[in-house]
Amino acid sequence: MSDEQGSVTLRSGDFSAKVMREGAELRSFLHTPSGREFIWQADPEIWGSSAPVLFPIVGKLKDDSYTWRGQSFAMSGHGVVRRREFQVAELGEDYVMLQFDADSTSLAAFPFPFTLQVEFVLLGTKLEVNYRVSNVGTEVMPFTLGSHPAFSLHPLAGGHDDYEVEFSSCECLDLYTLDGPVLRDSVKPAFINNSSVLSLRSDSFDRDALIFKNIRSDAVTLVDRFRGPQVRVTTGGAPHLGIWAKPGGRYVCIEPWFGYADHESTTGRLEDKPEMMRLDVGEEFQAGYQIEVLAGQA
Repeated sequence: MSDEQGSVTLRSGDFSAKVMREGAELRSFLHTPSGREFIWQADPEIWGSSAPVLFPIVGKLKDDSYTWRGQSFAMSGHGVVRRREFQVAELGEDYVMLQFDADSTSLAAFPFPFTLQVEFVLLGTKLEVNYRVSNVGTEVMPFTLGSHPAFSLHPLAGGHDDYEVEFSSCECLDLYTLDGPVLRDSVKPAFINNSSVLSLRSDSFDRDALIFKNIRSDAVTLVDRFRGPQVRVTTGGAPHLGIWAKPGGRYVCIEPWFGYADHESTTGRLEDKPEMMRLDVGEEFQAGYQIEVLAGQA
């Protein structure tokens, strides 16, 4: 365990994990003997993040705004905590609990008092990420929650063509795509058709993310076609999934979501937004996901 300025490093067995206090963002999952890094290192020339926490929205709102009870609010993509400083609530050799409490800045964009805790627990080859959302206000709170971890490609891999994404169950899914910041109402033929394997190509992300609603699978594995399975993401019951990378970026994001971006036909009213969960006063919502390293580390 080390609590450095701006980050916390956890250790367990041959692995370490580094978590940034800004945004409670996972920045490293490292096999220390070999130096093999499994998390994208947030190269600002390509994409300067590594695993944002998405709250209280996933994706973007149409025109970066919404109305609630007739009042207009502005909110940027992925919500209000992505660039905010979390406090260390608990810390041990292999775990940390980070906490953010709603403040005047978050309330200006999302007028609901809340506490968000994000716990990281390192168990050797496995890293658990657990969320606890608490409604500390005086009215029911609508929200969604999502995860956005980015996994580095193997150093010897040629690119996305060398990879496929394997679902734990056979899927028959529509593929949703983005029109700018929002989801198209129409769907395209699915990349997955009663199959469990999605093959990636060099142009898979030319039009942004691949988005799937209501998946059956509870786990998704990133597989190098030549070197075998690399990492498995257990979704923790999240019903939706995004798969994304910047074109040419040497990473793949596997993103368990409890919500998704606005559709192009949205009314703009938060009351009408699909997939918003509602948390009663004084209640908590708990969820999480797990990353497991499956690869040899050389």
